[in-house]
Amino acid sequence: MATSETTDEVDCARRLKILGDRTRLSILGQLLDGPKPVGELNIDLNLEQSLLSHH
Repeated sequence: MATSETTDEVDCARRLKILGDRTRLSILGQLLDGPKPVGELNIDLNLEQSLLSHH
């Protein structure tokens, strides 16, 4: 019997995929205390602005 994915399952899988990315986790960690300018994030994380924008 084949089952189709529900909207909740698809949404959950998408969120887990996001959290599975090391760079995204680093960005989230930096933002836990509140918003930061991109310039500050790329200094703190040693990442190029284009890579930050991608994530």
